[in-house]
Amino acid sequence: MTDKILGVYFPKDADLYAQRQTNIYEQFLKSLEAVIFSIRGSNVPITPSVIKKAEIEFEQRKQVALDLLTEGDLLYPFEDAKDLETLYEQENRFFEANKATFLSALKFGSLDIYHLFEAHGGFGLLAQQRSTEIKWTIRSKRGARLDACRAFYVNHRDFAYQTFLDMIVEENPEAKLFTVDLASAPFEKTAIKRTDLKDRDSVIRKLVFHVGSNNWIAGAK
Repeated sequence: MTDKILGVYFPKDADLYAQRQTNIYEQFLKSLEAVIFSIRGSNVPITPSVIKKAEIEFEQRKQVALDLLTEGDLLYPFEDAKDLETLYEQENRFFEANKATFLSALKFGSLDIYHLFEAHGGFGLLAQQRSTEIKWTIRSKRGARLDACRAFYVNHRDFAYQTFLDMIVEENPEAKLFTVDLASAPFEKTAIKRTDLKDRDSVIRKLVFHVGSNNWIAGAK
């Protein structure tokens, strides 16, 4: 039983999936930076028509990113369509936050980096050197500002991780108890009942398999 479970699902798979999706997302953000610096560096007046063209550019790049993300999401196993729907809603939240930052930077130069254009005139060397200072963030449910790429990674890793747990339960219908390896103590194990592992709202499941956890199923009986 143990070999079957570990042979099919690995925590590393969740890590690789999250990293692949985050790489796509990060490239999308980098492409936005190129658009921002191209427009701000040209010193053209930021007219409504410029903003409109920028919005179209954003949507086109967003669609390319979403198409690539969807390819990865759909290849991933998921037990309930609602899980995938929730993931899409979360992804859209990230892109909406990106759009607000993108347009703000164009209209008002609100990101600190854009003051360099005023001080040094145009797309100068200093601006190029400092371009990596552009910060893409998203607010958590509690209102804290998080690094967008890091939050995107954690969000997708947890989607994969929780999906694996659901599928382990479904593919081991006779098991009543699952052994869990605790990442914080490699030689320590605990056990979780099937009813608790199956229920995403279970206090025990949330405690043992919280977001970012490396705890994993070691066997079932």
